[in-house]
Amino acid sequence: MSHDMSQADSSIIRNPKDRDLQDYDAQYPKHSLPAMELEIVYRPRRVTVGYSASGRGDFRYTFQKFQNSPIDPRHGNPFFTLAHFLDVRSPGEALDFLSMTGTFVAPNVAFPQREETLTWSDFRLWQQLMRVRIHFGPITPKSVIRDRGVQGGELAIAERFGRIIRNSTPRELNWLRGHPSGIIIVRKAIASARLPMLCAQICVTSTLEAMLATSYIDLLRGLNFAQCKLPECANLFLVTRRGGIAKEYCCHKHAHTANVRKLRAALKSAPGAARRKRG
Repeated sequence: MSHDMSQADSSIIRNPKDRDLQDYDAQYPKHSLPAMELEIVYRPRRVTVGYSASGRGDFRYTFQKFQNSPIDPRHGNPFFTLAHFLDVRSPGEALDFLSMTGTFVAPNVAFPQREETLTWSDFRLWQQLMRVRIHFGPITPKSVIRDRGVQGGELAIAERFGRIIRNSTPRELNWLRGHPSGIIIVRKAIASARLPMLCAQICVTSTLEAMLATSYIDLLRGLNFAQCKLPECANLFLVTRRGGIAKEYCCHKHAHTANVRKLRAALKSAPGAARRKRG
């Protein structure tokens, strides 16, 4: 990866708690459809990412130089890229992610320099919007979603995400609505088959489009995702059932944490708890 350090010392964006995303788990499968193989044609390139402080606690990333060398091969799998994207937690980790994946958004005729910069605050908005899209399905700028996690219980898409939606390309808006763009059907030779098989290909032009396409495929497959019920966790996970009980937490650690909290709360509210504490 390459960063432009000439604008500022790395200490302004790095946090001691930043994780090394080079070690991120690469074992993330590609998803497809039962009736037909489906491939997302995703060929991003490395970029040189610069950064500078931009307002209180915010940073501006600049994609200053486009190179011909391929990116980290793991990010040729957009399903892996999406999981990686949703797990970014700090400006420093976002810097690493953008350096690994290349241009985040595609050029927009109305905003010709859009692909050249991205702020940390907009990066986080895209994370939130992607979680909403995965959790609730297709959305439009006019959508109002019932979400108990927000004040009032309703989330107005235009109000929360208007800043990034207004600058979106028609293709990105189509993906958000669940109307796919850039799909073609091709013949694919299979060594074990006498005749070539048909394969669907989705051609995308940016990291964001690739991730939106993956959420569309998962929706077609009928996969159901939910947000972890631990209040401080925003992770999405694939809902599965074990013994007829639906999974509620993204990992065993968070389920254990929630159970411990419930147990402690029950002990505090149990009859005689106050007397035991005084004694």
